[in-house]
Amino acid sequence: MKTGKTQTILGYTCIEFTCIFLGEEATGWYSTGLPSVISPVGPLGLPGGLIRLESKKHKYSAIDIKMRVAIKESELQLPKDVIKTTQEEFNRIRIQ
Repeated sequence: MKTGKTQTILGYTCIEFTCIFLGEEATGWYSTGLPSVISPVGPLGLPGGLIRLESKKHKYSAIDIKMRVAIKESELQLPKDVIKTTQEEFNRIRIQ
């Protein structure tokens, strides 16, 4: 459950929430500015990356996050003989 509090952690604005984790009440912070796959404890179904989770017995925290900038397709310089394909076509060809 969101508490309505925010905090900046590792340069990201994080939203505080409470939950039950490993049978204990815990407080966590996540950022919607990060992909939800970022988490020191695995996926929790949050709408952003989990940066910190604390309970009386456990403390989990990301210590560093390095994001890589994705390259746009228009910025790629591909050889002229490259054939573009969809993911579905690629999967079908790969299986054969």
